[in-house]
Amino acid sequence: NPPTDNGLKLFVDGTEYDVAAERTLTDRVEDVTGPVEWAAWGSTTRASVLEPYRRDVADYARDRVGDCDGLSVAVDCGNGMAGAATPQVLRMLGAQVVALDANVDGHFPARRSKPTPESLSALRTFVAEGTFALGIGHDGDADRIAVVDADGDVVHEDTVLAVLGALHEGVDAALSAGGDDTEVVFAGEPWKHVHTALGPWIDGVASAAVLAGLVADEGLADLRAPIEEKPYRKASVPCPDDRKGPVMSHLESRLPEAFPEATVDTEYGVRLALDDGAWTLVRPSGTEPYVRVYAESETVDDLMAAVRDVVEAAVETSGGE
Repeated sequence: NPPTDNGLKLFVDGTEYDVAAERTLTDRVEDVTGPVEWAAWGSTTRASVLEPYRRDVADYARDRVGDCDGLSVAVDCGNGMAGAATPQVLRMLGAQVVALDANVDGHFPARRSKPTPESLSALRTFVAEGTFALGIGHDGDADRIAVVDADGDVVHEDTVLAVLGALHEGVDAALSAGGDDTEVVFAGEPWKHVHTALGPWIDGVASAAVLAGLVADEGLADLRAPIEEKPYRKASVPCPDDRKGPVMSHLESRLPEAFPEATVDTEYGVRLALDDGAWTLVRPSGTEPYVRVYAESETVDDLMAAVRDVVEAAVETSGGE
């Protein structure tokens, strides 16, 4: 998020607050009846969690992929919370780390917080001109991880997801072992991963530690080799928050009309799967005034342009209602 939307993430028993709990908290903050009486505060405790957390992440990565002795890594912390965790964890695992913009500053003076090929331009140049095996970029709260190879190119986020996911055997392996019980051992979406053996939260520091261990053992090029990377694009179409609902309602009919040969899924936004293996997904941003557009195709620029035309028309139409 931009600095003006910087805030707090709240957890209870290791699980992030759900929407109802966040709404309750927001209502209390916005309540103007006055401050809470001192007698109603209850008790408070103070605890230092950073060092135990760093040790736990290092132990988690070490148990799964080993140390990364001698691996040369550049970490762009982006003035976010990663500056208090990722460089330290990687050093605990034996890596040689150069940390960029590791001072925590919620104004994010060094670059835009979201790690994109554009915002990570300084990291990409630094890695390409140095002798690094790996570059890592984080966002403000360090739940996202972007990966840069030795040439300064950003690795496709789905490739990173596949590399990390390959560490975990799936349902077929569990069933072949004779058991009917299964559990979630890893979860993820592009840029964000949940390492359930560590905890039920998105953790970019853990992803950085595990990936560094894998790169130290196998090399980034060999890890990427089995994974097919199709041309992929994503874009953001401006859309006020109060118009996202009407826009998405329009798109549920307009996108299938524009692509009548596509298979349509509206469970999470509007996703179109085309006969040639191409796909596009349109969904509202949960944090910013945009509608996100994603596309993967051998002719991805043409597909993206066609989808954007439909989305932009829907945004314009909804504004007149």
